[in-house]
Amino acid sequence: WAFRTGQLLTGVTVHRKDAGMDTGDIVQQQSLELTQGSSGSDAEAKLATLGGEMLVTTLQQLAAADVAHAQPFPLPVRPQPQAGSEAPFPTPFDFGLDVQGSAAAAFVFMRGTAEWGMPYRLEAGGRVWWLKTAVSHREAQGQKTAVVQQGERLSIQFATGQLVAVQAR
Repeated sequence: WAFRTGQLLTGVTVHRKDAGMDTGDIVQQQSLELTQGSSGSDAEAKLATLGGEMLVTTLQQLAAADVAHAQPFPLPVRPQPQAGSEAPFPTPFDFGLDVQGSAAAAFVFMRGTAEWGMPYRLEAGGRVWWLKTAVSHREAQGQKTAVVQQGERLSIQFATGQLVAVQAR
């Protein structure tokens, strides 16, 4: 979901398990900024490393805590937002791109989720296009038509910038 928003800031949370889904009190939380064009596996590796380090720290703090005098949990915690942070598993509909948005956000999303092998649906220039891979983007405006096709590559004008992508077959 971090890739879906086009944001590069994501993070890891160590929280207490409770009856809800991803609703337990936060024990530790840290953000991580991904690089533009990061793949999903690159993001997972960085987040797993950070999460592992945070879990070790939490376990060390628990081992050193004065458990006998701490009720009900020996470490400081803070509540999660009321609804937690659960997001449903993406559906094919979630892989649609909107040319009214940013080419940079589309690039981040496509690069981050490419390993899922889902085609990206885009409506532009009066037709539906199916995209496979994001190649690059630029913030420059000025492409005179919505889509410029050169073989399998498309240059697509977004509200902000242009995206170069390879068509899905």
